[in-house]
Amino acid sequence: MVGFLKGVHHELRKVTWLTKDELIKKSGVVAGIVGIFTFLVWVVDSGLGALAALFMNI
Repeated sequence: MVGFLKGVHHELRKVTWLTKDELIKKSGVVAGIVGIFTFLVWVVDSGLGALAALFMNI
């Protein structure tokens, strides 16, 4: 178990971590894309809901 944890520690030291500025920029991009897809799903859901309501009234 100790050998495994030493190996994990060794591998984590080889990782190239993002800088604070890169992390903030990339997090903003991800949040923006999630926001866009959320909006698109809302538009489709609202449209299909309105269409279903229209058919229910016929």
